[in-house]
Amino acid sequence: MATSPPPERESKQMRTGSRLLLISLVLAVIGAVVAIPFEGTAAGIGVTILFFSCLPFVAGLALMGSAFVSKRSRAGKPFA
Repeated sequence: MATSPPPERESKQMRTGSRLLLISLVLAVIGAVVAIPFEGTAAGIGVTILFFSCLPFVAGLALMGSAFVSKRSRAGKPFA
């Protein structure tokens, strides 16, 4: 039987995931503020910042999902 990581690792993963989601939110707001009122190159820069906000969002979701699965596994609960 495989062992699951200790609870400290889960809490660290949740903290890091929530920080990444916060960074993503900040980048998305900055990108929207730049993209909406301007035209041309400035709007393109804002859209690029919006696209870059997807990277920490996905990484944060992956970390939080991993922590959730680890916690359920350690508790012995089924996944489906």
